[in-house]
This record gives sequence, structure tokens and C-alpha cells, in this order.
Amino acid sequence: MKKTRSLFGKIIKFGILGVYIALITFLVVQGLTPGNESAKISNRVGDKIDTLLSDIRKPAVSAVAAESVTSAEISVNGERITSGEITMLPGDDGIFSCSVLPENASNKSIIYTSSNAGVKVNAYGEFQAVSPCLAVIKAASQENENLYATISVTVKDIYAEGLEIANTPSSSLFVGQKTTISIKYIPENATSGRELEWESDDESVASVSDGIVTAKKAGDAVITATLV
Repeated sequence: MKKTRSLFGKIIKFGILGVYIALITFLVVQGLTPGNESAKISNRVGDKIDTLLSDIRKPAVSAVAAESVTSAEISVNGERITSGEITMLPGDDGIFSCSVLPENASNKSIIYTSSNAGVKVNAYGEFQAVSPCLAVIKAASQENENLYATISVTVKDIYAEGLEIANTPSSSLFVGQKTTISIKYIPENATSGRELEWESDDESVASVSDGIVTAKKAGDAVITATLV
């Protein structure tokens, strides 16, 4: 009786094992059969697993720190400059182009500033001389402000070299009448030496102040404007 039960138990175990093997075989065949929906699902799952494994295998990319800021180009009015000390006149413009090293630095952004409003600079390192001054243009790493390059800019005065009358003032006045003389400087963009001295050769006939001539009595007078 015991032998019969033992044999019966073995038959059940082998039967269950056979079912498992049959089920696995079915799934494998289904997965390998072209066009089969199970195959498609299997392939998609496999692709996802490959992608995940690929991401896991990718080495971690570390940020590369900026090490220095170097000048790439300095030019004024289109002419390349090799010195870091520049002399300009009002109205002149230039470029201070810089780059961050190493080449593979993670953050290569640069911030440009000027120490004096007499020289303006934009975010691209393009600068312009506005008025006489001494200014320092600084190109600093956005990542580390202690890394920077600079140039010194001296904006010089433009001295007036001559004068001419800019309008047509009245040359004939009645007593008590006034006329204004306007002056144009040569060159017109002169920033210095613009002080004028006005004079009448006969103050009793006509007086002058800041270019305004007043007739006092009948007669002739010569009005003169002189650069101081």
C-alpha cells in the first residue's frame, strides 16, 4: 500500500514538471514567431531592458571647471591691436573678444564690464568710447569671477582747432535790437578747447555776450570770437 502511494506521488510530481516545461516552451516559441503579438511585446520589453542597461553602463560625466580667461582678439575701428593698453577718441569703437579655457569647460560664458561710463561695453565684448576718461574693461568667467582678462582704455580729448559761423546773423541792427551769432567748431566732434572769448571793437556801438550782440548806437563795430 505504501509503495502504491509513493509511485502515485512521483507520477504527480513528474506531471507538474511536464506542464511547466510545456508552458515555457510555448512562451519561447510565441516570442520567436514573426508577427506574433507576444513576439512584439517580447521585443519591446527587450528593447526597454537594453536601453536601461545601456544607460546604466554609461560613465558618469563630470562638470569641467573653468581654469582661465584669455584674450582672443582686441581691435579698434576694425584694426587689430596687440597691446592691452588702448588709446581712443570719442566715437571710436572696438572689440574685446575672450574665451574660457580649457576648451571643454562646462560653462564658457563671460561677463563684460567697464569701470567708467565713458566707455560702454555690451555682452559680446563690443565697446565704444563715449567721453574722455580712463576705463578698464573686464572679461570675467561667469562660473568663477576670480578668473578674468582686462584691457585699459584711455579716451583722449579732441581739441577744437578752428571756428566758423554756423548761421547768418543780422549785420544791420536798430538801436536796442539784438542778434545771435552761432559758432561751429572744427572738428565738429571736438570735446576740449571749446571755450570762446567774445569781443566788440567798439562797445559803445555794439556789445556782445555769449554770442548775443546788442546794438547801442549808430555806428560800426566788429564782433570777434576767439578760441581761448
